[in-house]
Amino acid sequence: MTTFLSEVAHYIYKYNTQFANVVVLMPNRRSCLYLEKELCNLLNHTSWLPQIISLNDWVNQHSSLQTADELLLISHLFKVFKNNYTNKTITFDEFYFTGQILLNDFNDLDAELVDAEKLFTNLADIKEISERFPFDDDFFNILKGYVQLLEKQNKSKDEYGLDEYLKLWQGFYTLYEQFKKELILSKIAYDGLLTRYFVENEWSKLNHFKDNIFFVVGFNAVNKAEKKIFELLNHQTEVQFLWDYDEYYIKNEQFHAGEYLRNLLKSFPPPKDFVGSFDNFRKQQIKIHALPNEVVQAKYACQCLSSNEATTGLILADESLLPVVLASLPENVTKVNVTMGFSVKYSTTYSFIRQLFRLIQQIRFVHDDIWISRVTWMELLYHPFLAEYKELRHQLDSLLNKNSNYQAYLSFKNSSIFQSNSAIEQLLYAFFKNIDHLTFIRQLLELLQFLEQKWLQKEKLSINEELEIQALRKVYNSLGKFYELLQQNEIEINDKRLLLRLIQQIIQRQKIDLFGEPLEGLQIMGLMESRLIDFEKVLVLSLNESVIPGEKFMPTFILHSLRLFFGMTTPERREAIDAYHFYRLLQRSKESLLFYSQFIGNDEADKSPYVRQLLFNTNISVEEFFIHDAIAKSDIVEPIIVNKKDIEEEWHTFLNSNDYIQLSQAALATYIQCPLKYYFERIKHLSDAQLFPDDNLDKKMGDIFHEALRKLFESYDFIEIKDLDQIQQKIPLVVDELVLKNFDLTWMQVLLMKEQLKNWLYKFIDVEKGENSHFPAKILGFEKDLNFNVQLSEKKILLFGRADFIIERDDALYIIDFKTGGEKDVRFNHIEDLFNQNAKMVYAFQLAFYGYLYSMDKNFEKPLYLENIYIKKYDSPFKKVLSKLELIQDVKGKKKPVFMPLNFNKNIVTEFEKYMINKINELFNENYPFIQTTDIQNCEYCNFNLICRKN
Repeated sequence: MTTFLSEVAHYIYKYNTQFANVVVLMPNRRSCLYLEKELCNLLNHTSWLPQIISLNDWVNQHSSLQTADELLLISHLFKVFKNNYTNKTITFDEFYFTGQILLNDFNDLDAELVDAEKLFTNLADIKEISERFPFDDDFFNILKGYVQLLEKQNKSKDEYGLDEYLKLWQGFYTLYEQFKKELILSKIAYDGLLTRYFVENEWSKLNHFKDNIFFVVGFNAVNKAEKKIFELLNHQTEVQFLWDYDEYYIKNEQFHAGEYLRNLLKSFPPPKDFVGSFDNFRKQQIKIHALPNEVVQAKYACQCLSSNEATTGLILADESLLPVVLASLPENVTKVNVTMGFSVKYSTTYSFIRQLFRLIQQIRFVHDDIWISRVTWMELLYHPFLAEYKELRHQLDSLLNKNSNYQAYLSFKNSSIFQSNSAIEQLLYAFFKNIDHLTFIRQLLELLQFLEQKWLQKEKLSINEELEIQALRKVYNSLGKFYELLQQNEIEINDKRLLLRLIQQIIQRQKIDLFGEPLEGLQIMGLMESRLIDFEKVLVLSLNESVIPGEKFMPTFILHSLRLFFGMTTPERREAIDAYHFYRLLQRSKESLLFYSQFIGNDEADKSPYVRQLLFNTNISVEEFFIHDAIAKSDIVEPIIVNKKDIEEEWHTFLNSNDYIQLSQAALATYIQCPLKYYFERIKHLSDAQLFPDDNLDKKMGDIFHEALRKLFESYDFIEIKDLDQIQQKIPLVVDELVLKNFDLTWMQVLLMKEQLKNWLYKFIDVEKGENSHFPAKILGFEKDLNFNVQLSEKKILLFGRADFIIERDDALYIIDFKTGGEKDVRFNHIEDLFNQNAKMVYAFQLAFYGYLYSMDKNFEKPLYLENIYIKKYDSPFKKVLSKLELIQDVKGKKKPVFMPLNFNKNIVTEFEKYMINKINELFNENYPFIQTTDIQNCEYCNFNLICRKN
């Protein structure tokens, strides 16, 4: 196989063997090393190599400005923001998220050489717009459309809505100009400003470029500032442009992959004597593998690796799979080089800090004592970072001792477990005290340093452990910079909760730049890092729609149509870039193995559209395989089994604490899916809450969405279609009241949350106002409590649950459950399926359970149907009704299996009750132990994995 960079090296060598004045500009540093290797292979004598450098590094080298750390840039922006928006009281931690958005917007603005004054026109003033722009100007028409929209809003007085946005927007031009001036005076910049300042202010002062011979190699989607550099080189120097592409996606304009290169080829055509191989894709032999989930996918892909490592590339579209891949590499892979940006948020270091912060947030100061949450302290002690400390293991043993008294909170002053005095314990106990922000960060730095030293004492580190040390150091360095920034600028953060959130935000943004030696070994890299590099064998993981192209959400203050008009970055542009990297990666390989998951988390996942394009193309050889074989685990963990006879005292207390036993829908569903989890939750009273309350925003939004629906509908006994307009008008007021009542958040979070909730509610009402609607209907209940008593031998069981919405239409009754998260199946083959360990059946079981309770409590003659509404994707009623597989006779008289909406009639109730009673009897039978789930999907987000280690 002839690689593109090999062709480039031959051309440069043929063009000029004296390299002293040759400069090769490339998109990234990784490809620079590969080109150096190819040139060295051609040289048979001692020679200087040309300067081979990334474009960004080259601009940095010749500019008087230098790119600065994001945190430093945001601190400068914060000072300018406060000076410009004097009527707004905002602290640094509150501004941080807003600062990131503004910094990204300004970066895009400068990278695309946008006229900032024109962009930040006063949207509210049509007079100003009409005076500044001619009526036939496209930009004028865009702005006029926004003005008309504003007029329809009747100048809403919403504090966090349109008025607030306009007030911010009107000050952005002054903010941008003053921020840019401050940075230039400080000799620092962000990438976009650096390149713009270089082409607009510094290029003309540099004369020595005229003596150089330039080669511009392998770019794709360049911004206007970078394109301006190409134009200047083209007009003022000797330069050759060499592009990496394949005719498969360049000649066919339907392929987004060639969207940007088609323009570059026209603007900067390659030299006629550059002979490359640009028609390889049609010769591809591609194998696509579908696997159950991401972990199995990674393990299976690693089994496909051969001993010919140097010509193999393992590409991770989802960087979070890196630790699994490293742990799954076969023994015959002896040398590995990882080159990618690995986000610290996927590291064990980050999970440790988050668990520590959760503990700190739950500490209570009462009189002269400190009270620590027992469950949260135990969860922290279970963390892998602390597992090797025998002093902490003794604490766990004491807390788990069945003879110890259960206390939800532990007294730091009086509890015996806090009396020992080891180094690790003292470092952890230091966070129990009420300390200032600088002392807190300093103590966190000391703890991280201690943990790193402990790791370095090991004789040998695994690849994953080496990765974790890098994560530790990255976090340590970022916190050190943060400490210096706060100290030097005398920034105070008095609210501990806000300090913790800000530290988490800073750490989340950190990436470990893993950069391996390219000359030998298996190459593991991200999709972006694979630019210009060709492999004989390439394996690409995580080719799911949610990953690539994925949801290209861009937090921005700049409206989408304005971004389009000014040629700024948009989600569509990002998708075209991903498409190019994908097709370019495959175009020269001899063997391409592609992998995707059928499930991500608990949700069904679809293959990437790029994979679908390959499957539908008859001009290339593509095979698809569905792999369901079990993949051997690299780390076998002994399963946990809890026999009821071994926990006799706890079990007896559980059974006899009341005259009857309460069993909710959630509790029974937990037992069905994982008996061991039921034991942890219901017998041991361990918390399976989300590890960190700040990350539980989705659940809070779900709760407030349900509450908003209740408030909107509670005054109606019967709803006609015409009533929906009146209900819709109440949405802003209801949401505003509930958000401000329930949340203590920054103004930016309130703004984003309120808009999201309003969008969901508007969407629901808009769909219901269509031809196909649940209404007109009688309202039988909202947030309706359902319960029913069953007698099992000597035990009285109270079954209960709460149904979101119950309505009666002319044709049927409907119990509706609203979901604000991901979808799960509501179709099944047999009633028995609802009682099997299958994570996909949880929502189906929930609906059926509500149907059972309602049927046992009420008398009705109409059919009863059960339905989930997934509000994020809601576009039509009755799409997600609980359905059962039936044999239906078609027009030709043949019986075919079809999923039909299930009428929860007496026969279904009887059958459901039979299986339910069997399951409840199993729960209370002391001969059935509490065992781990058999469905690994149940482990995906289960925090008890810290204990049972199944996944």
